[in-house]
Amino acid sequence: MAAVILRRLLAALLAVVMVSALTFLVLHWLRPDAFPPDDRPLAVELGRFLFDAFVRFEFGGSFVGNRTVAELIGEGLPADLSLLLVAVPLGVVAGMAGGAVCATRPGTLASRVLEGLAAFFLIAPVFWLGLMATLLFSPQIDAPLELFFFPAPQSYVPLTSDPLAWLHAMSVPWLVMGAPIAALSLRMTRSALVEVLREPYVQTAHAKGLKPGTVLRRHALPPAAAPVLSLVSVYMSLIIGNAVLVELVFSLPGVLSRTARAAAIGDFALLQGLVVVSSALIVLCTTTADVVQARLDPRTRR
Repeated sequence: MAAVILRRLLAALLAVVMVSALTFLVLHWLRPDAFPPDDRPLAVELGRFLFDAFVRFEFGGSFVGNRTVAELIGEGLPADLSLLLVAVPLGVVAGMAGGAVCATRPGTLASRVLEGLAAFFLIAPVFWLGLMATLLFSPQIDAPLELFFFPAPQSYVPLTSDPLAWLHAMSVPWLVMGAPIAALSLRMTRSALVEVLREPYVQTAHAKGLKPGTVLRRHALPPAAAPVLSLVSVYMSLIIGNAVLVELVFSLPGVLSRTARAAAIGDFALLQGLVVVSSALIVLCTTTADVVQARLDPRTRR
């Protein structure tokens, strides 16, 4: 496992550096007039940019309030991590639980309802889900489903300032962000479990007198979780895109929410920093999924 983790981390670092270098070259090729004039060769400029970005964490100045890109990333990244590091695991766990119900109780009312919800959340755009959640849960507009646990979704509070207020403010964005992930995980878990439950070792566990819940939890779900994690890691780039929309809908002060404005005004220094942050988040999530998958299924370590 130590070798697997080390290989995944090195591959993740290499991926982030390659994406950053490619972004630098494309921007300088397409819009050379948007950058300060430099008489040095492009390869030297690229090397300097990579050194500043990954060693000194400096990306230059942004058009937003004449502030540095590093300052904007430092202020917005905690909100991004608050959204992703909870919504993604929440969606995977909820989806796997629902998929287990659908696989072990096919044709029942519960399985049909869960499958219908999964189909709905796969189709519904996250910005529409966010708008509907705002209308349902926001106490500022006399919402019909106003609950104490769900205050106005726009009132983001940092975790370090007030953990309880942070939890309340992020509850609805987590649900909206995790809904399509849960739907995707449910469908994959259901398909994988149908095959796993037919395996001889599962039938042997039943024959030994183990409880059905124990067999499902210890013997069936771990191998069925491997394809679920693989599928979620493949969709991480789309999940990051959903995170941008969720932050815009709920006015979360994440740095990812600045992507659209940075592209609109041509803030290339900020765009380069956002590319580094986005690619780092993607490879962080995919690396975590690979490590967990290798832990659950030793065959993938090869």
